[in-house]
Amino acid sequence: MNRTRFISTLGPSCFDRKSVREMVKLGSTSFRINIAHVEPGYVTETRKLLKGIKVSGNIGPSIIVDLKGPEIRARFPSVKEFSIIGNKIYRVGEGGSADVILTPGDVISQLEEGDVILLSDGRIRMRVVSSDGNGVKVRARNSGVIRNNARVNIPDKELNLGAITERDEIFLREGIKEGVDFFALSFVQSAKNVEEFRGKIEELGGDQFIISKIETKTGLRNSDSICRVSDMIMVARGDLGVEMPLEEISVVQKNLIHRAHSYGIPSIVATQILESMIENETPTRAEINDISNAIFDGADILMLSEETAVGKNPIRAVQVLNSVTRYVESKVRDFPEPEEFLGNKIAYAVAKSAKILSSETEKDIVALTRSGSTVKMLSALRPYGKIFAITSNRRLLSRFYLYNDTYPIDIEIKGESVADITEEILASGLFEKGTMLIITSGEPYFPFGGTNDVRCVIVGDFIGRGYAAGPGCSGRVTYNPRGKGTIFIS
Repeated sequence: MNRTRFISTLGPSCFDRKSVREMVKLGSTSFRINIAHVEPGYVTETRKLLKGIKVSGNIGPSIIVDLKGPEIRARFPSVKEFSIIGNKIYRVGEGGSADVILTPGDVISQLEEGDVILLSDGRIRMRVVSSDGNGVKVRARNSGVIRNNARVNIPDKELNLGAITERDEIFLREGIKEGVDFFALSFVQSAKNVEEFRGKIEELGGDQFIISKIETKTGLRNSDSICRVSDMIMVARGDLGVEMPLEEISVVQKNLIHRAHSYGIPSIVATQILESMIENETPTRAEINDISNAIFDGADILMLSEETAVGKNPIRAVQVLNSVTRYVESKVRDFPEPEEFLGNKIAYAVAKSAKILSSETEKDIVALTRSGSTVKMLSALRPYGKIFAITSNRRLLSRFYLYNDTYPIDIEIKGESVADITEEILASGLFEKGTMLIITSGEPYFPFGGTNDVRCVIVGDFIGRGYAAGPGCSGRVTYNPRGKGTIFIS
């Protein structure tokens, strides 16, 4: 499995067990449901589809339900298309005499003189010139034809539209009932949106993690506070590319990934990863370069959308993503870590110590965690060794597969102290005798919470360490009371 993880979007092209199994083998550790294109009941069908399919051991892939969010749409009375003439004045409102009707209607009262309105992915630009009780007047900046129900963006303006729609809530309830792992929240403008949404999840009895999609200029401006209250962020380059100049997107991507890591949370890069493969069997050179640069930027996760959902070559797309990622990761080992960390300082210091130990000894890390925070933090720091995650909360196991170079371990822990739990890990047979591991935990009272301890342990019954008297060697000795011990020489 690659260190960088993949999300594949489900759809008609891959909604069968054979395709899903192949994509899991090629590195897809999570599957996304885009509710914009499905009907209620699809989440339940997805749970049935993935039943029994495992990433490794007894742990299956995670499920992400991507909610549509409060989209703004433009409609036109009695016509399918509407011709806009540059420099002409139009009335925008909720209905009546309006030339352009915006939904939801709540947005109209929030528009002010000078606000920019973008229609059809930014192809048509308008500016508000005046406002009254019945709507607003806008001046078209250019000409073009708009289809009915066209997408609308109002960049750099925080609108009070709520976090989710009534349709979103139907899928929210279904997702909680089916025990999905993540909800992706669209058009996040502020930390308040995320906090309200988390409250809604908890109110309905859920514990799902939240992926905040940064896809507006307002969300970008508030990205620090959004990162602080989110479990992950998604760099949604499609809508960001509508609201801001395209030449800025690559720099925005780098900054958002770095910011996420500063708060110890993973980042997802999405949109047009391998768009040409929706139709073609081979990607473009520019797409390969884009994937490589996203990995160099430190992206934790790459997401395929239409490539797997409706593309002609869904498995081939994952295969290409896998081969490019594997090659890039074979050439670069040391990825930059955050210059500053803005979360829990004690847990960060422990994670940093674990990284240093891992780098100096070239050994793997075992993290005991209750909420997953320590694992996220370690992942953001990019240690030399793998991160093996053990938790008392089995609901987290599938989620850990979306953390960079992280591998959940599904073992039943009976011990209550760190020492007892360490013995259980060492006795599990998952690690060879003589292997040194770096273990992070909470000590002495909460092994799986309040991380404040890091230690080096050796698998096996460690009874001593010796050094040769002459120009010999050094090593470790283990003792087996039921048979021969082993001497490890280095």
